[in-house]
Amino acid sequence: MQLLKSKKKQVLPERELLAEAFAKFSEASETLQRKYESLCLEAMSLREKLAQKESEVKKAERLATLGETAAALAHEIRNPLGAMKLYVSLLRQDLQDQPSSLELVNAISTTAESLNHVVTNILQFAKTKTPVFAPVRIGSLLEELRLQITEQYRDMDIALEGDRESLLYGDEHGLRQVFTNLLLNSVQAQKSSGKVMLRIVADAKVIQVEVEDNGPGIPREMREKVFEPFVTSRNEGTGLGLAIVKQVLGQHNASIEIEDGKNGALFIVRFPKIVSTV
Repeated sequence: MQLLKSKKKQVLPERELLAEAFAKFSEASETLQRKYESLCLEAMSLREKLAQKESEVKKAERLATLGETAAALAHEIRNPLGAMKLYVSLLRQDLQDQPSSLELVNAISTTAESLNHVVTNILQFAKTKTPVFAPVRIGSLLEELRLQITEQYRDMDIALEGDRESLLYGDEHGLRQVFTNLLLNSVQAQKSSGKVMLRIVADAKVIQVEVEDNGPGIPREMREKVFEPFVTSRNEGTGLGLAIVKQVLGQHNASIEIEDGKNGALFIVRFPKIVSTV
């Protein structure tokens, strides 16, 4: 009887040990399973990122090839375009007393300027110019562009309001390209007849420039895509204008976003205010 009790005492600890070992084994298995699943998810994420990077590299290579080809074509176009602008200028002088003919000459001039702008965009996209930073009075630059584009598109009402005296630290050539492209985008969205409002709002840290038009607006699903090269919602144009805007603003540590305006699209550009208002 005593021997039986002794055997039972031995069996009980052995069962407990086996149960404890099995529990630890199950816990370790579950831990390994969780780690395995975590590694699988991480590997999947890395594969997706790698595929995205490969796609971006291929896209960059295609864009580089397109850019080089477009730049070669643009250089070939620019020479005869310069001659065309000269001939138009001479014609305008000869036809000052013939209003009907002068109207046709002005139409040719507007078309030539549009083509020149396309060529400029192509060259800008193909070869990024190193920016030269200096204080720029943004109100004066916008007023100059407003007058130029109003002269080119006489049915457009382009107004400028806000703080015209603010200075920002930037590349004047690049900023001129940015706001020329934004203004022409608004003008062309309205078929060259409508209204564009420019606003300058400045505080202690930021200079904000708004470009608002009365056009059809930009659908929300297109608002990120329009800044990609060769993406356009219109039949005309190269789709480079807003891509160059994004490119140049990146050099200025500036941001741009699109919102719904009162009637059309509202582009909001924000620059860090490095130089104080004077």
